[in-house]
Amino acid sequence: MGSVFFIAGKLVGVLLIPDYWLLALAAGAVVALWRGRTKTARVLITSWLTVFLILGLVPLGDWIMASLEADNPPRPFPSQVDGIVILGGVEDHGAGLKWGGAQLNEAAERLTVGAALARVHPQSRVVFTGGRGALRDFAHSDTHTNIGAQFLRQAGVPDDRLVIEPSARNTTENARLSFQLATPQKGDVWVLITSAAHMPRALRSFANAGWPEMEPMPVDHRSHAPSWIGWRLARNLNLLNYGLRELVGRMAYDLLGR
Repeated sequence: MGSVFFIAGKLVGVLLIPDYWLLALAAGAVVALWRGRTKTARVLITSWLTVFLILGLVPLGDWIMASLEADNPPRPFPSQVDGIVILGGVEDHGAGLKWGGAQLNEAAERLTVGAALARVHPQSRVVFTGGRGALRDFAHSDTHTNIGAQFLRQAGVPDDRLVIEPSARNTTENARLSFQLATPQKGDVWVLITSAAHMPRALRSFANAGWPEMEPMPVDHRSHAPSWIGWRLARNLNLLNYGLRELVGRMAYDLLGR
């Protein structure tokens, strides 16, 4: 069942990528022209241009991300910490394969803040959870944990404090599989580190998996003050893609009680 949910989630995620909306409209216009359906082609081309301009000029992604991050501002480090859980999804696997080392993506703050918190509380255990979430690699999803573990070791976290969970492919599995490895005790103070937009879904998943109440440490805030000045197609597409996936993810987890 877990693999079915994982695959379905990835396929739905593909449909939410705004870039593909533009590609579908352009492909439809080309097909219509080849079939001599000029009127249909005009409608599709006009639609393509309209969507293209909206995506480039209107900060839809910033608005969505701001709403997702609103309840999760940055927080100071807690005064007591027994354990730290860092969610994966921070690794640039392609760059790592080409260049080696701990190559990270724009969610790297999960690891950098986690390592800083571990230095402030040297007695705490550090759990890094998450395999590679690419659909083509769902059968062997443990590649990314090597990069996360490498970064934490380079940041000074010793092996005797590290708990590496290599197989989780989504937030539900992050919570369940890391619980089995870390076996948190009642009364311990655990801190959960993930991106601000993702924090509510993560907290719910960890509570459902049996973890004690966790201190949220939201990081990786991405929304800016919206601005209508300038052409920001790449940024708008990136934020809109992330925001839509998180919105749909929250709804799916609510429906399924995950």
